[in-house]
Amino acid sequence: MKDRNRFKTNLWLLFISLIVIILIGYISIALFFPSNITIRRGEASLLDFDLPLKGDLFVQDMAVSVNSDKTVTDNITLDLQDPVLLKAENSGKALLKLSFWGVPLKNSTITVLPDMNLYPGGQAIGLELETDGVLVLGTGEVRLSSGKYESPCRGVLKSGDLIKKADDITLTDKESLISYIEGCNKEKVQLTVERNDQTLTLDVTPVISSESKKKKLGIWVRDSTQGIGTLTCYDSNGNFYALGHPVTDVDTGNIMKIREGKLMPTEITSVNKGEKGSPGELVGNTNKSQKIGEVTNNTICGISGKFFSQPSSNTTTYDIALKNEVKEGEATILVTTEGSEVKPYSINIESTSSLSSDKSKAMTIQITDNDLIKKTGGIVQGMSGAPIIQNGKLVGAVTHVFIQNPTKGYAIYLEDMINQ
Repeated sequence: MKDRNRFKTNLWLLFISLIVIILIGYISIALFFPSNITIRRGEASLLDFDLPLKGDLFVQDMAVSVNSDKTVTDNITLDLQDPVLLKAENSGKALLKLSFWGVPLKNSTITVLPDMNLYPGGQAIGLELETDGVLVLGTGEVRLSSGKYESPCRGVLKSGDLIKKADDITLTDKESLISYIEGCNKEKVQLTVERNDQTLTLDVTPVISSESKKKKLGIWVRDSTQGIGTLTCYDSNGNFYALGHPVTDVDTGNIMKIREGKLMPTEITSVNKGEKGSPGELVGNTNKSQKIGEVTNNTICGISGKFFSQPSSNTTTYDIALKNEVKEGEATILVTTEGSEVKPYSINIESTSSLSSDKSKAMTIQITDNDLIKKTGGIVQGMSGAPIIQNGKLVGAVTHVFIQNPTKGYAIYLEDMINQ
């Protein structure tokens, strides 16, 4: 009797274990299933996942044909164990809801790229970005007339906070904050602050500095940043994409939330070569008085915006290579290493991944062009955004360098830059 009960118990445990293993397997599949799938307008795309899952495709603003059948403009259920042929007649987005035995697992967005013929970049560009508020770098102390030191904002403000308002006054730069605090007759000032995507209202009490005889908050702040990067590509309407990674604050490491930004023409005057353990950089002369474009977005996939004055040297346009079209092997990057002349250099795409959690590190590349290695040592600061071309299509952009081997680095898919 005991042996029979033990057998039943073991049988139930085995059954439960199998169910758990199956569930873990399906959850793992869902986690690694791409969150974004991109196809081209008017071109049949094969989605071959070979997964025992169902996918409910919700179509709202576009017409899609499935497996060469009639066009649907509503939702349809797909069996993802079999290949699915999708063809969209217009650009837009659709939602694919994955499920297993009716249990929801994950949502994936299908994006249909519009017809885009892009001009490759490679030009060095000067950047100046202004924060959408006043960025707090840290708190400090203010010396009082008594000789003591006081830190009015310690424990109230944190590094990375973005001060948007002082009382009801919208702040555009650090001068507007300083001016308001120094001229304020109130004992306490209410600051409107963005912290980790939350809006807070915090009260602080300014103190009078013994040195300036004016009210101070005792904080270190910044309202802008400048640098040099590389233009990736642009279209005939002047829409541009660059860098391939976000502009982050050098002190806080946070992605800068920008109020506005501008592009300026830059000529490369010299190169500090990269060496093992020491990244190099492009050194340039930026014409800060000439604004050739505005930056409107700063995302994890780079910056984008609008040109006022487009480079006139490019006459050839390229199509976008989708992720599944990018192959390991030879490719070309366009870079400016002297003056304003863009030159092609050979590289090798060593690995690709469409599942990378960091989109700016989806590909690993190696510089193979001896001329570029002699000039720069490999990838250096300022080359972020250098476009990559393979098989007559724009693949992506250079983003990072390997500190221990400057001939190697990371790159981002252009598909992700366009969909940012």
